Amino acid sequence: MTDVFISYARKDRRFVQQLHDALANAGRESWVDWEGIPASAKWMAEVRAAIDEADCFCFVGQDLTSAESWLGSSQGKEPASTQLYTA
Repeated sequence: MTDVFISYARKDRRFVQQLHDALANAGRESWVDWEGIPASAKWMAEVRAAIDEADCFCFVGQDLTSAESWLGSSQGKEPASTQLYTA
């Protein structure tokens, strides 16, 4: 199971890489979409499943509406913890 699902704006990639590395050094597994895969039904299902399986949802960005829409699209349980950080 993934500890942290990280959602972010591409402009914040450098910070998210540092966050990902710090989590890994602390023994935590994080799910991050590094490639920016174009949205498709399969990709959306994969992302929703990753959100459902994560213990924590972490959003890095300025537009909290994006984070809320991802959490609202979750098909199962909400993560035990949600952290929203604005850049």
